[in-house]
Amino acid sequence: MKRKRKVAAVAVGMILGLGGCMPQKTDSIHPMIQREGFGQRQNQMEQYLRRKYGNIKYEVTGIIWKFWNQPYDQMNIRIQTEEREENCWVRRYEKNGEIIFTDSYFGLCIRKEYEKKMEKTAKIVFSKVKVFSFTQESEFSQNAEEGLEKLKENGERIRAISWIFVDDRDHFERKVRQFEALWRNEKMESLIVIFLTDEKVFLTVDRDKAEKIVKSCSYLDRKVCDIQWEMTSNLS
Repeated sequence: MKRKRKVAAVAVGMILGLGGCMPQKTDSIHPMIQREGFGQRQNQMEQYLRRKYGNIKYEVTGIIWKFWNQPYDQMNIRIQTEEREENCWVRRYEKNGEIIFTDSYFGLCIRKEYEKKMEKTAKIVFSKVKVFSFTQESEFSQNAEEGLEKLKENGERIRAISWIFVDDRDHFERKVRQFEALWRNEKMESLIVIFLTDEKVFLTVDRDKAEKIVKSCSYLDRKVCDIQWEMTSNLS
């Protein structure tokens, strides 16, 4: 029972606490870049962003420099998408004399594709479905041109947290288990909370209103599908 409660708390709490993708201690940028080499590291991370994604608009919100228990520099950024502001990060590793960059921004690039795939699967089981995924949980290194299926073929580890809202009261728990079994076949690490709502709430929910609905517990029931990389799961 403790495990199930913890999973539910993580699934809901991680997103409610997402001012950025990863709530971490950050240092003030300007004093830090005065130190030798730190400004160069930031420039390298920003150059990586431009090479991979072109002229995207972003704001640097904080930098966490490499230290003894963190093997990378991390630059947190805020990006204005078509829908809303989103928080992402870029990481800079040094391995065997080579500099390697990864980022979470690509999660936004594939989010619609990911949500569409999850919605299609959920609609096999539930009559009315809305899906909102937080794909910035993944650390991407592939080219920006790659799609979701190509990423999977290349062995990229896809991790995401998702909220699914359904208006379908009949046999809710059984249907959750059916959905979980189907989504397991996608072989992606997924922490999914399925919220059962009434028709009124379901009709009003969108990405921005979803957080308010979750915080106010304006739903009838919820179940969690915790699909780990090793393909095990827990239903609460």
